[in-house]
Amino acid sequence: MGKPGRGTKNPTGFSRGSVKSTSGQGDAGTVRIEATDRAVFSDSIVFTDVEETGRGNAGSVQVVANRLEMRDGAVLSSTNASLVTPNDVTAGDVLVQAEFVQLDEGVRIFANTLGQGGNVRLDGASLTILRRGSGIQTNAQGDFPGGNIILNTTLLVAGDNSDITANATNSSGGRVQITTQGIFGTEFRMGVNSQK
Repeated sequence: MGKPGRGTKNPTGFSRGSVKSTSGQGDAGTVRIEATDRAVFSDSIVFTDVEETGRGNAGSVQVVANRLEMRDGAVLSSTNASLVTPNDVTAGDVLVQAEFVQLDEGVRIFANTLGQGGNVRLDGASLTILRRGSGIQTNAQGDFPGGNIILNTTLLVAGDNSDITANATNSSGGRVQITTQGIFGTEFRMGVNSQK
C-alpha cells in the first residue's frame, strides 16, 4: 500500500465530522486546514495516524486561521500506534497558526507515539485560552523521549482543570517552551495529578 496523499480544507467549521489520513504501509499523509477568518471545530476529530499493523511515520496536522475555536471535545491529533517497527517510526507534528485560540470543554491537541515523539506547536496568537478540561499534550510510550510543545502567544490563560503536558513512559518527557508576556490560571508542575 502506497503513501496516502495530502489533503487541504478551507472550512468555516466542522461539527461531528472527521478528516483523517491513515496508512497500512508507508507514511501517512498531511492534513492541512486553512480558513481566511474563523475555523470552528465542535465535537469533531481531525487527525492523521498509523494504526497498530501499519509501517511508517504519521503525517502532520496543520491549521491556519485568524481565529481557531475548538469546543465540545474536539480533537486535533497525530498518532503513530505501529507495533510492527515502533522504534523506527515517529508521530507527526501538530501545528496551529492563529491570532486567537480558544479550547473549551474537553478539547485536546496532541501528538502520541509508540516510537519517536511528534511535536505540538502554536504560533502567532495574541490570546490563547484553555478552559474546562482542555489540554495540549505530547505522549511517547516507546524508548525515545517525548515530543516538544512550543507555544508562542502574547497571553496564555489556562484554567478549569486544563493542562499542557509533555510525557514519556520509558524515557524523558519533551520540553514545554512557552514564549509569552503573561500566564494566568496555571502553574509549573513536575508531574500530572488529579488535583489541578
